[in-house]
Amino acid sequence: MAGPPLRSSGPSGQSPPARSALVQSRRGSAGAPSASAPVLGPSDAPHAPPPSPWRRGGLALALLSSAACSPPSPKLPSADAFASNTAPPVDSTAWGDHTGTPTPECAPTTCAGCCDEHDTCQDVLTDSTCARSGDTCRDCTTDARACAPDAVCVIPDTLAGGQVDDSALRLGTVDAAHRTRSDLRTRIFGSDALPTLAPVRESSDAADPFGVVDPLDAPVAVEQLTFELPGGTTTDLWVLTPETPSGALVVVHQGHWHTLHEGRLETVAAAALGEGATVVGLTMPLYGTSTGPVLTHDDLIDRFPDDLPGHGVQVFLAPVAAAIDAVAARQAIDHITLVGISGGGWTALMYAALDPRVDRSVSIAGGEPLYQREGTDWGDREQHDTHLYEVAGYLDLALLAALEPGRQQVQVVHRYDTCCFAGTGYQDWEPTVRGGLQALGGGELWVFLDESIRGHEVSPHTLAALVSPLLAGDSVRYFDDTLPGDRTFATTGTWERDASTGFGGDAARGSAGAATWTIELPAGPWTAGLTWAADPALSDTVEVTVSVDGLATPLVVDQTRAPADLDAAETTWTELATGHADTPTTLTVTLAVPPGGDVRADALRVEAPWTP
Repeated sequence: MAGPPLRSSGPSGQSPPARSALVQSRRGSAGAPSASAPVLGPSDAPHAPPPSPWRRGGLALALLSSAACSPPSPKLPSADAFASNTAPPVDSTAWGDHTGTPTPECAPTTCAGCCDEHDTCQDVLTDSTCARSGDTCRDCTTDARACAPDAVCVIPDTLAGGQVDDSALRLGTVDAAHRTRSDLRTRIFGSDALPTLAPVRESSDAADPFGVVDPLDAPVAVEQLTFELPGGTTTDLWVLTPETPSGALVVVHQGHWHTLHEGRLETVAAAALGEGATVVGLTMPLYGTSTGPVLTHDDLIDRFPDDLPGHGVQVFLAPVAAAIDAVAARQAIDHITLVGISGGGWTALMYAALDPRVDRSVSIAGGEPLYQREGTDWGDREQHDTHLYEVAGYLDLALLAALEPGRQQVQVVHRYDTCCFAGTGYQDWEPTVRGGLQALGGGELWVFLDESIRGHEVSPHTLAALVSPLLAGDSVRYFDDTLPGDRTFATTGTWERDASTGFGGDAARGSAGAATWTIELPAGPWTAGLTWAADPALSDTVEVTVSVDGLATPLVVDQTRAPADLDAAETTWTELATGHADTPTTLTVTLAVPPGGDVRADALRVEAPWTP
């Protein structure tokens, strides 16, 4: 079967979430489109993010019974499950209107909640004993969660429209994080084990799907592997292996495009191959050469066979596990990086939350918390399905993707994205997740704001200032100006955005006050550099103060002349200071506006041993 119609970018077009009648399904509920809604094709049909049928919050509780607002979708033919998944499917009859209180002589017909092993009726929203018969539910109340019938702890709170309220980070201990990762794996795959798959076809003389391999350069072997997935979906992946592999594996995941040389994704593969990494290319299910029995991602999830364990979203994630296993069987791997754009960015975040083997995950325009979404931000069903996000909200996923020491989760936000997830909403939640990781002694989350692009693809700026340095070893980071200020950049006095030029496409221009970057430095040697777009109208005596460990070094720069010490990330820089930090410390760089002058605060470049 051919894939869905080609989309120019991003998740499929979606209307704002519906707030009306529910189409009842154990994997979520789709809202009916309004009578005035335009007629859309299968891939663009509006769907409401599915509220849970038993949750508390802004939506009344609904019974999952034989009565429904519309007939259920027919299920797909059965297919073999993953070898590691042996748990039976969830019994949907165990879900009900859970408002009862403990009473003796419990019977399913009279208990509004569930009957525990002591024949006592329990309310799942307050008790942790409502697991399905034969399962044991841990004490979910320690994580401010409730116990679902499949013995998974879930978030009981909802937004006004009934979707999962993921505005809070609920993982306060390492044990809680490990429990939630286990629950999420169980909900997706039917067991705590990651799936194992063997290819059904292999080709050792495949064409380069990225179109970046130069036959005149050092040889690169290209293999194409085909995998069959539960529910009747097949998918291909391509393994590009340099003549002398460096030991690094970079999985490059496409979004809603049919080839791996759209959305400028091929530039990521070229950068990785240039560093000697083995590269794996993947498309999303139903895109490119991937086939399936339905046309849309929503149907892949809604119509996933009931007689298979787990959730339909497993067909999005299992190929990444298969890619890592396939390369690991062929060569030694020291580091694994997962980079994705759009829907592939969503995959990068979700999979990294499940598999701690991934050292670095980079999600480019791949999503945002549910509580911040509107319009086309909702995307396809995998982006918002209740049965996923009630187990781990977006903040939880970001923490899990960097839980272990030494791991990194990087999110690229396009401030002016023309598809989805635009803006600076990350400033509301990024400090929470970073603080959570620091409290748990984990790895690192950081957000890279890209203001250079009015589109939905891998920009040259993101490639030069983020992806390439990461693939080369993460010895340098770039800190742009951001208005309004974020955790690394702030201003006092009078400043405005100067969109005429600058690093990343703009700069902050001030006529009074000061601009300050505040950077958390790791232990080790460091070097700081500054850039600006020269202009005769700027001040030629800008006072710059570099402070580390309470020691301040004053400098003066002339912004009528361009920096000239270093050429990097498609711009030039002037070196400000160097030093060595015996322990992690804080670096601040402040630009003061002289009386009657104008100053550009553009970007800071810092070399340091960043890897946590």
